[in-house]
Amino acid sequence: MSDGAFHAVHISLAGNGPSHQRRFAVARRNDAGRSTFELFRHRTLAKFLAEFVDELETTSAEIMFRFAQLDEEEFTRNKRKTRRYLAEDRNHLHINSGPLKVESIGVPGYWLVTNVNAERAGVIARLGCRATNVKLDCLLNRKL
Repeated sequence: MSDGAFHAVHISLAGNGPSHQRRFAVARRNDAGRSTFELFRHRTLAKFLAEFVDELETTSAEIMFRFAQLDEEEFTRNKRKTRRYLAEDRNHLHINSGPLKVESIGVPGYWLVTNVNAERAGVIARLGCRATNVKLDCLLNRKL
């Protein structure tokens, strides 16, 4: 985990296979007002999501509550959505999913689902960024 507030997150989840790295970069303002980027690379989506949420959690003490609240709103609004991405109770992650295997990790006060594809990981990233009021962009638009 890093110190300091950030103003943007850039992600790259495209590609398949064990050699593809899922990446995200956190943009922070330095003392001169310029953006500096910290790059994170992971081979699995589960590790990507774990560190992504760890970084988001550094922005505010209330971030996890807001993140879970947004996820709950999405879950109750969309009747086709069969699972939550973040919940205080691990059993609530796949409440309407039937026999779907629950794979999750503990994050501060919550459980985060990890058996998702790249598209769903992007949805989780968007929800997290909405919760923190941080801009989300594609890492491919940056030369890092």
